[in-house]
Amino acid sequence: MLALAALLVLSALPQHATPQSSSREILLEIDPAQSKVHWTLSTTFHTVHGTFAMKKGTMRVDLATGKASGEIILDAASGNSGDTGRDKKMHKDVLESSRYTDIVFRPDRVD
Repeated sequence: MLALAALLVLSALPQHATPQSSSREILLEIDPAQSKVHWTLSTTFHTVHGTFAMKKGTMRVDLATGKASGEIILDAASGNSGDTGRDKKMHKDVLESSRYTDIVFRPDRVD
């Protein structure tokens, strides 16, 4: 699920890209008020969709090589699938969001 979430984070990056001194490199800055991660988890019986709120994040990408760096931080307690019982179980048994409040991604490449 973590790999899936990482891919979803990258797809949730804002459309605002600031060109840097090198034309091969861009800096992406996340606006938490306008950003969230949408995730999908498919099982044999059904597909579950949900969201996580962003806390903050930046990512630098070299367009020529795909190398990336930065840090993207999600609010673990904000995870919501639309089903209260499932969300309580997810926060208590899977994420332990009362103990681990942040979900942190440190990308190293973009494909």
